[in-house]
Amino acid sequence: MLALLFKNSYLFYSIAIAITLLLSVAGGAIIPLDNLIGKYPWIPLVNPLYDFLHGTINYHLPAICILVIVSWYYLQQRTQVDQK
Repeated sequence: MLALLFKNSYLFYSIAIAITLLLSVAGGAIIPLDNLIGKYPWIPLVNPLYDFLHGTINYHLPAICILVIVSWYYLQQRTQVDQK
């Protein structure tokens, strides 16, 4: 879905790499976040890489992704029917 926003493939790959680096830094893969988690207990809830890096399972993010994909597919099918 991110690729649909960009016409230029160079810009898409640049943004994708930047987002990946941002998530890895924010996720604690490069800079440890253990001290911040003690002060701010909400960080593991909004950090998509926290559970992966600590070996725990969180079903919130995959469930949200599945809901977005299903609704996107439903809306796409509905607009195709309306166009015919």
